[in-house]
Amino acid sequence: MTSLEQHVHDALVGSGWTQGQTVVVGASGGLDSTVLLHVLGSLGVPSVVAHVNHHARGEASHGDAVFVAELAQRFGWPFEELHLEAEELKQGPQGFQGEAHKARQAWLESLRQAHRAHAVLTAHHADDQAETWLLQAMRNANPLSLRGMLPWDGRRLKPLLQVPKRELEAHAKAHGLGWRE
Repeated sequence: MTSLEQHVHDALVGSGWTQGQTVVVGASGGLDSTVLLHVLGSLGVPSVVAHVNHHARGEASHGDAVFVAELAQRFGWPFEELHLEAEELKQGPQGFQGEAHKARQAWLESLRQAHRAHAVLTAHHADDQAETWLLQAMRNANPLSLRGMLPWDGRRLKPLLQVPKRELEAHAKAHGLGWRE
């Protein structure tokens, strides 16, 4: 088992996951989620691959969905896709980012329940955590906002939160993984 695989396994077990339990994995097709799917496949973790298509980048958005669907198929996992319309999200009270976040979280939770999955996994990593902390520090004086993202909240797990992006890149290169930018 590689150190990255061990790290993800330990995060899963630490959240209360047991061998054979299904997880739902939010996957964009980028480096982070592609590596997470590869590691979960190596560990034999039954997964449901969930992709949100915001239709914000035209044909590239469609290409992302096709790429993620092919990854799911390669591992023999179910693929679920949510279609959101960027223009409609922009009109919502929280703007595109806020409305998209709400829609994604609600959908992922519904998938977790429907598939009786242990958790929803996302591929946020240490670089994302540092960025979150910095943005919160600039925006807000509330000390609680400075804690950053939680690795586990009882339903959502971020097993890569302590892993720097450079380690994900090294894993992808070592295993010949492609991803979408």
